[in-house]
Amino acid sequence: MTTKLLLLDESLLVQRVVELAFRDKGVDVHIAETADEAFEIADNAPPDIVVASLDMENSDGLDFCRRLREQPDLSQVPLLVLTSTRQSVSDEEIREVHAIASIEKPFKPVVFTEEVERIIAPAHSESTQLPEAQAYPASPEIGTEESPSPSVEVAEEPEETLGESGVSPGEEDEQPSSSQATLALDSETLAPIIQKQLEEAAEKIAPTLLSHIEDAVVKQLPYIVEKIVIREIEKIKRGE
Repeated sequence: MTTKLLLLDESLLVQRVVELAFRDKGVDVHIAETADEAFEIADNAPPDIVVASLDMENSDGLDFCRRLREQPDLSQVPLLVLTSTRQSVSDEEIREVHAIASIEKPFKPVVFTEEVERIIAPAHSESTQLPEAQAYPASPEIGTEESPSPSVEVAEEPEETLGESGVSPGEEDEQPSSSQATLALDSETLAPIIQKQLEEAAEKIAPTLLSHIEDAVVKQLPYIVEKIVIREIEKIKRGE
């Protein structure tokens, strides 16, 4: 059963990280950049879990969470909130909207996926209960009486002489040697295999790499802006 995850976050980087984190994991990610867009998506496809960022410029994430709890059809949906040091949100406000957990940005993708999987695990366990085992008639035990089958005389076939390799002389010539099998793996055969392995490796490291890039940009941005401002002031002083 596919799990529907509704993500409210205006950061393209966070959106991409979440999409990559749940690729091939049975989670259908729906993305919204504003509260109104999130409610519109929820009306069309009720989510199994909501992940809402509280640190946004174009929408109030905390107000969205309050409105979410006021909706009869969405009041019981599990909620995970994303916080940030740039915006002060108290633990009391997070408890007020009945959020199951909170994660501070920037976060490691593995921490995020583990938290989401922990939240949705109870729903999966309830919906994937196995049916009771059915009783089948036991098969007859060995040794029960059966009608005797007519005896058939089989003519003995001459035994084949096996070579040192354990096969008959004719088959020995037909089997390819290990060196011939190795030569069969030419560049045309190996190229798509290597390419597939590289693509899979890139997909695995992409979320972590993007997280480190975002962290580095957030930390270095004030210094970069300061250098640009100082450079422009120097130009003005020189009359350029």
